[in-house]
Amino acid sequence: MLIEKYDEKPKFDLGFSPFYFISYPLYNIQCRSILYKHLNNYEANITYTPLININNLNIKTYIIYIFNSLHQIYNNEGIRGLYKGLIPMLAHIVSKKSIYYFLENVHFVIFRRLRSEKRRDIYDKKLIRNYENNSMNDKENDNNFIGDSINSKIVKQINFVKEENNFIKKKKKKKYFHLSLYHSFYEYVSCILSYPLLNISTKLIIFQNNSRSLLYSKQEKNKIK
Repeated sequence: MLIEKYDEKPKFDLGFSPFYFISYPLYNIQCRSILYKHLNNYEANITYTPLININNLNIKTYIIYIFNSLHQIYNNEGIRGLYKGLIPMLAHIVSKKSIYYFLENVHFVIFRRLRSEKRRDIYDKKLIRNYENNSMNDKENDNNFIGDSINSKIVKQINFVKEENNFIKKKKKKKYFHLSLYHSFYEYVSCILSYPLLNISTKLIIFQNNSRSLLYSKQEKNKIK
């Protein structure tokens, strides 16, 4: 797959689909839950109140937990609470894909030039060697065909095409570990460079004063009781 991918010019992809907007509130819940459980262990004045019994987790209780969490966030913060941090998150995804596309495109251009030069040198060497080896047999080959010189040129052209096809097949059979390494490296670099936007998105979800859904102080909890 990677060899075929690098044989063609990389195509830019935004990295998200319309379904991402539907699933984003679930990421919102995940960020809040992780932080609130941490605060529940280290902050004496804050307690995380799960909406389900964590000792009885199954598909049904997970669905109930997700529904109740979405409902509570919507009641406390509105639709903006469910999609808090969405714009920085989208910017993170687009910037990550843009950086990755740029690196892939540079890789494609450089290696295409190197491959074309290498292929040209190989073809030239093969042609010179083949013509030298067959120069002594040109007359004999011409006598085996009607329309001697024309048919001889056609045979040489067919042999050249066969050699080119064999070269391409051998190239596709080569190991592509180094291509996978480049792919992973570009992915790693793009993640690092776009991480600040992901950090902003997460902070907008869990560190604003109005992000208090699923979280109560002990005094508020006592009032509720």
